[in-house]
Amino acid sequence: DALPNTCLINFYGNTPKGDGRPPVDLARLRMHRDGEPGPVVMLSVGQPAQFEFVEPGQPEPFLSQWIRHRSAVVLSGPLYKDRLYHRVTRVRYGDEPALSAHVDDFEVRRISVSFRHVPEDRILDLGQLAPEAQAIARPYVERLAEHSDHFRSQLATATAPE
Repeated sequence: DALPNTCLINFYGNTPKGDGRPPVDLARLRMHRDGEPGPVVMLSVGQPAQFEFVEPGQPEPFLSQWIRHRSAVVLSGPLYKDRLYHRVTRVRYGDEPALSAHVDDFEVRRISVSFRHVPEDRILDLGQLAPEAQAIARPYVERLAEHSDHFRSQLATATAPE
């Protein structure tokens, strides 16, 4: 199996209340399978989440488990990684544990840190992306470049925006 070489950090929560619009809940995760080779090791911090494994074509979960603050989940093997889909259907609300992550215009309720394998030939520098893809990624890379020499160098070698 391929060993993890990449870390993906996802922030889950909702848009804040108080701007006149109702909050949008972005804490759930739609049913999907992770397509990269090898296992995925996920650490979950923050509000408990109901993590479900679903058999393709079946409405009811094959397995449903609440994952708590500081839980680890390993997706591996032919059943849990290759055959079943997974999703997060609910995330509890509450004041504990308090997360100190600050994202503008977003209430962070849960953070997922996952370690996975991305084949080396799929990892590209910003300048290797098509101009349209560079335009999509550029604002995020500019933000990362504020604190990272690596991302500043990515911007320096990428196509200048039009």
